[in-house]
Amino acid sequence: MNSEIGGMHFNDRLNEHALPQLLKQVTPEINQLNDQRILLVDADQDDVNSYYADFVARYYFFTENADAKEAFNVSPDQFKDINSQYEYMVMPKPHQTYQKLAQKTYRENITPGTYQVSENDLKRKALP
Repeated sequence: MNSEIGGMHFNDRLNEHALPQLLKQVTPEINQLNDQRILLVDADQDDVNSYYADFVARYYFFTENADAKEAFNVSPDQFKDINSQYEYMVMPKPHQTYQKLAQKTYRENITPGTYQVSENDLKRKALP
């Protein structure tokens, strides 16, 4: 029994910077199927390109309408268009480009967390 508990603690420490663990720090997991449109902003290009972040988002938020994005090299208008496709934005760790564009576009200083997306701003709000 102690060996199994020790192994679980080891795995927790080993994976403390993994995407599911980072998500737990900013929002609870959703256990009921829903149709919320959620944008996961992930600074790890490999996680996004390999579709790992999409996979984690869809299962963590229990919706097929979750997308992960890393690249935000767009104009403020394009940035608004991207955000307007979603109801919520979740940023589990700092993302320099997204944060600068949010400041420029919405005049919002955002930090890792969960935000409700509206036409003119991002408001920190937990997922329902």
